[in-house]
Amino acid sequence: MGDKLLLKSKDRNVLIFSEITKDYDWFLKLLIENEKITDSLINALTSEQQNFIKYMVPVLLKEATSEWKESSRPPIDLGEDRSRWGNCSLCNKPNRYLHFIDNRKSGKTINVGSECVKEYAFNETDIIYRRKEARKIRRLSILNDKIPGVKNIVENWKDRLDKFEILIPTPLSKNYEQLGEKLQKIYDDFLSGKGSESTIYQIYKLIQQGEDEIKEFEDYVKKERDNEFIVTRNMVNWLKRQNNSKASKALEWVREEGKVSYRAAHRIAEKGFMETVKTKMNAYLNNIGVFIEGILPIEESYIIKIIPLEQCFMQMKHEDLVLHFGWIMFNEEVLTPLSVKNVLKHCKIVDEKSIDVLLKAIAGNLKSSPIKVKGYVYDYNEVVIHDLSKNLFLLLNLKEFVAKYKLLAFEQNATLISDLQSSKGKYVNIGEYIRLRERAGYINL
Repeated sequence: MGDKLLLKSKDRNVLIFSEITKDYDWFLKLLIENEKITDSLINALTSEQQNFIKYMVPVLLKEATSEWKESSRPPIDLGEDRSRWGNCSLCNKPNRYLHFIDNRKSGKTINVGSECVKEYAFNETDIIYRRKEARKIRRLSILNDKIPGVKNIVENWKDRLDKFEILIPTPLSKNYEQLGEKLQKIYDDFLSGKGSESTIYQIYKLIQQGEDEIKEFEDYVKKERDNEFIVTRNMVNWLKRQNNSKASKALEWVREEGKVSYRAAHRIAEKGFMETVKTKMNAYLNNIGVFIEGILPIEESYIIKIIPLEQCFMQMKHEDLVLHFGWIMFNEEVLTPLSVKNVLKHCKIVDEKSIDVLLKAIAGNLKSSPIKVKGYVYDYNEVVIHDLSKNLFLLLNLKEFVAKYKLLAFEQNATLISDLQSSKGKYVNIGEYIRLRERAGYINL
């Protein structure tokens, strides 16, 4: 492999042309004497100089870039003949159109190509602000000599909490966050010109205390990562994406508790947590002949199968399952007793095959009742009911019928049968209706 280039040619050039680099004689000399700033070149430097290259050069480059603005001098069109094109002072690429940029501090003007003028020609900034920034860079250099990478440490203080695979709860992270706030203030004050050598020691001490806190977090993660109800980073990110008051409240609860509690669980339909709920709830549901066959993360629902309707697949929202029956996972007081009837109440049937299986089960259960399910047309969302007492055929909304009377597939519920008899719909001539809907796929039950 070749020697790795650590600084792009145009970045090297903009540093050479800029005023900020003149404050660092050894570094400017290094740039001028070496056309390529490579890995091997940097490795030959002292540890202090390597530290400067690693942490200070990105800061210097940002400041150097901000020194330049687009010149009032208009661009030059050198024509279509490539042999007459001029090279950009920064990237050295030939350009038909040459632009000019001025250095705000020195007044120096250089020509640049079409791409580089976009990258380095910024709007005017307040001169007092620029002077303050220059002072900050000088102070940062002093601080970075004593504490390598201090800028990254301070800026990424809070982000380190988000790197853990599980959430660090507020009671445990509170001290670390307070240390970060204190560190930020002392750091900002130092860069602004306040403080002395003792301030550098204070900053160092706070950073060390923060590292001790991080070790505690690492121990916590090792201890709790296998807890089924631990709050994972995926759960936190999912809750943040919801951007609503319910999710925000759940996030507040789990941050405080560090674990998913019963009050928060129904608000967390994150895929990994839904898989946990599926496994946990099946241990109880299977005992009553109910099975969670799978999860539908996008719909935030579970696929439910109830024996003996093997081919009838239903859906239940995560919120409904956990809110009504999740008490059993968390050893809480009973909200809704766990039974086939209660589970069925909160399920919906959406696919045609499952509706067919359910309707046939209802038709079989109503054989000895005064009302029958005659047939249905799925595409027209219609179901025909035969009231034997009146010998009339009633046309009802299929989906509404399934949602309201699905329990009849499992029992002859007198209340539901009575309610069905009093349903309001459209009376039809069954012969004419069947002829009309045969091509649409009328199913006779």
